[in-house]
Amino acid sequence: MVYVDSIITLQDLVSRQNHCYKLSIPSDICTMSRSLSIFSPLGSELIGRKVGDEIHIRENNGKLCWLKIISVEKSSACNS
Repeated sequence: MVYVDSIITLQDLVSRQNHCYKLSIPSDICTMSRSLSIFSPLGSELIGRKVGDEIHIRENNGKLCWLKIISVEKSSACNS
């Protein structure tokens, strides 16, 4: 299940590319890492989700994205 400080690997279901993010509270976000705020649209959508869940979210430019949660880890680093 996705919680704060989880490392989440998402797959874009259109491009099939994987993206790794660390879900963080705003004060813990590091600009050098792939941190994602729990208050961002994607971050808030991920809370409570689990591996295999699919998420449909609209980007700032209006484009609709289809994502699937590939893995969820409790870790301090994102290896992607």
